[in-house]
Amino acid sequence: MSDWNTSGPAGSAAGPPSLSDSPEASFSNEPIDPINLPNLADQTFENVHPNHLKVRWIGDFIFAAIVVLVASSILTMTDAPRWIPVAAAGVLLVLTALAALIQKFEVDKLGYLVRERDFSYRQGVIFTSVNTMPYARVQHVSIDRGPVERMFGLATLTMKSAGGDVVVGGLPPDVADRLKALVVDRSGASADNEMAFGDGSSGPADELPNAEGVGGNASWPAPLDAKPVVMPPPPARPDGT
Repeated sequence: MSDWNTSGPAGSAAGPPSLSDSPEASFSNEPIDPINLPNLADQTFENVHPNHLKVRWIGDFIFAAIVVLVASSILTMTDAPRWIPVAAAGVLLVLTALAALIQKFEVDKLGYLVRERDFSYRQGVIFTSVNTMPYARVQHVSIDRGPVERMFGLATLTMKSAGGDVVVGGLPPDVADRLKALVVDRSGASADNEMAFGDGSSGPADELPNAEGVGGNASWPAPLDAKPVVMPPPPARPDGT
């Protein structure tokens, strides 16, 4: 016996329910012209602190000094001519100077962008890359400060996810603290939303993205022209500063 609705004009039978009767009938998936999409590169990225260049230069110098010491120790235990260590030191000096010059241009290109739903990090001199991590994918956030960074009053922010890490060096400690607090707050809120609807059910209709990924009060992924957000004040440090 059929469960189809047979109400209607006499002698006629309605077929199976129409797809237009379902809530999903309003879903659309129209093509989008990629040429008209906003460009992330047009956004204003925040530069890292200039002292980050000094930290890198010191790292290069320490590496070069270790290489010279190791090479000198090896050559002194052999019968190699005296000009070999001098030539090797000269080549190493040139390479170190070249690396320092490249570091200068690279630090000038470093930048980060904080938006409502994601964090972007730009790096590279010849080949520039922009790595964007949505807050909903962040699994762990940490702040590290090595001895050289402490000397220049800097810190490194690391955001870890299953798809990779974003490491931002050259940040003042207060900025790193504020960024960490923001990412933790936004990632926690996103995780709560995913848990609320993680059983396959849907939230309110105005919370669901439309075909362009923008709808109602929320959007995912975040539109490229999303406005940067104001970071929260830094949490109090144990030492009271």
